[in-house]
Amino acid sequence: MFDPFRDKAASCREGFIKFYSPKTGMDERAKRHGYIRGWVKTDTNGRYMIRTIRPAPYPDDVLPAHIHLSVKEPDVANEYYTDEINFDDDTLLIPHFKRYPQENRGGSGVVRVLLKDSLQIAEHDMILGLNIPGYQKKN
Repeated sequence: MFDPFRDKAASCREGFIKFYSPKTGMDERAKRHGYIRGWVKTDTNGRYMIRTIRPAPYPDDVLPAHIHLSVKEPDVANEYYTDEINFDDDTLLIPHFKRYPQENRGGSGVVRVLLKDSLQIAEHDMILGLNIPGYQKKN
């Protein structure tokens, strides 16, 4: 499988994903959205891998734990956000979705977490442009 942490020379024209989480001592205006941020370039088949901590819910909030995604395609003028990655075993997930249904931007963001030794592994498929308002791919 494509590993962006080892194969920095791999190239693709499909998209990028960024992720983040909170840190002590941050500017209060940015603290809610965290500090772990990064860009991941997909391989030629559109695959990507993110190795990170599993996020926790925001402190004193009812939002389920999640990872924000933003996609930048080379043939699309602006980056766009997709539904967050949410974890199917999060007890806050169902109550949140009852109140705020998913938009399915890029497809469902809900992932099933599987355990492999001490690792938690989840797969997430994305459909570029799905349910993105004004999405127009240049060709």
